[in-house]
Amino acid sequence: FGDKIGRKPVLVVTAGIICFFGLVTAFCNTLFSLVFCRFMVGFGVGGLTVPFDTFAEFIPNSHRGSHLVTIEYWWCAGTFLVSLLAMFTLGQSGGDSNDNAWRWFVAWCSVPCFLSSIASFLYVPESPRWLVSQGRPGDALRILRDAASTNG
Repeated sequence: FGDKIGRKPVLVVTAGIICFFGLVTAFCNTLFSLVFCRFMVGFGVGGLTVPFDTFAEFIPNSHRGSHLVTIEYWWCAGTFLVSLLAMFTLGQSGGDSNDNAWRWFVAWCSVPCFLSSIASFLYVPESPRWLVSQGRPGDALRILRDAASTNG
């Protein structure tokens, strides 16, 4: 799909799906709505391969593997953050079955996604390779020059 409309729109839409349904999960009152929202979050996560492709286009072949593996450390950091959020939200519930601590937990878990989505929208450029494939080499060259000047 990213080959048709561009990488950045796919990134924005999938991040939006994750953020929206991640937050809406906190307001679910039925099993069906909960399962549906979590399914949609998982569907959105499937689109998170797009930033890897875009990032890879800016990395020389000699460093591409090590840099792309480094990104995976953020998954570890996110998992650690989820554990901390669980400790501070779910760990405080005292075991009351009517407690809404899980709602706070999923709401707080959506905050990093909102922040990274905003940053992605503002700072992640469109794929130069995609721009060239769409007959827009001037736009691609501008993005590559911006990347070159940023990276020295």
